[in-house]
Amino acid sequence: MEINLTRKQAEDLLGEHITEPYLLLHSKMVAKVLESYASKYNADKDLWYITGLLHDIDYQEYPDQHPKIS
Repeated sequence: MEINLTRKQAEDLLGEHITEPYLLLHSKMVAKVLESYASKYNADKDLWYITGLLHDIDYQEYPDQHPKIS
């Protein structure tokens, strides 16, 4: 699978939608864990990192509709 976002672009996108400090920390922690799993399974580290980073991108703005929006 090809990704069209760089890590920097994904981080910028996250910052546009998430401002709550704990939710930012949570997203970054999940990203690092998934990156570690990608290493373990010889998968695309960037794809897994970005997926983890953005997995809750709609939560702050649309908590009742999460994850349907993103």
